[in-house]
Amino acid sequence: MSLERYFEVRRVAGKAVYVVDDHHKALAAWSLLRRGLDAPPYLLTIDHHTDTDDAFAGHASPTAFDNPSIDEQALAAELLASVDWRSDASLADAIEKLKHDEHIHTATRSGVLAPSFSVQLSDSCGYGEPNEQGLYVVPFKCAIGCSKSVYDDECAIHHAVEITEARYLDDQLSRLGEITQRLGFRNIEQMHYILDIDLDAFHPMEAANPDDATTFHRLIRGALAISIATEAEWVEEVWEDDANHPSVDRLLATVLEHIEVAMV
Repeated sequence: MSLERYFEVRRVAGKAVYVVDDHHKALAAWSLLRRGLDAPPYLLTIDHHTDTDDAFAGHASPTAFDNPSIDEQALAAELLASVDWRSDASLADAIEKLKHDEHIHTATRSGVLAPSFSVQLSDSCGYGEPNEQGLYVVPFKCAIGCSKSVYDDECAIHHAVEITEARYLDDQLSRLGEITQRLGFRNIEQMHYILDIDLDAFHPMEAANPDDATTFHRLIRGALAISIATEAEWVEEVWEDDANHPSVDRLLATVLEHIEVAMV
């Protein structure tokens, strides 16, 4: 069973870009990339969510509910242990059983990816201490320069607009650097990484058109490849600009244009 049915691959100014509708299908593209490398690449993801749920939990839970003789945790662990990134059939079976937000844990625990690092808008605390899962979430405070003591709805709007601004990404990369230093790793930009972008990270169109895209473009250039999840339902869910209805096609075209400009 060919894995190519899970993604569309494009070449943008020489950069391989893998586009998926549901984020967990990126596991197929990441695995094919892995096969051409001596060691698993790291993942740097820009997303609204952390996407760090346990692998196969969404499949194991209802299965165990329907059949009380099945141990939910044991089933999830068994499914994860059976994932073989060298086998198309194994990966296709895994993708069909994965639910939202379980793909990164699956990839880091099955040898597809080295540790992953999430720049995201959902978890202000993050988690960056060494862990066996290989999942690290970069914390945030608010929009750069905000001095409010309480993070409220207004903060969330201002914060989301900055997701690809150079000053914001530089701050996030600095925080990420603190994590990699604790882990004894080099800076993420000195390692082989896949840049992963979920379009639900862009709440208004303005967020996809930063005033200063230099850091975003640098991350694009430095990536081995880029994966993009369109996630139409979540783009609709988190959209904050009532004057401009969310268009996944428009967002995707904007990100692809950034890639083209960055690679010139």
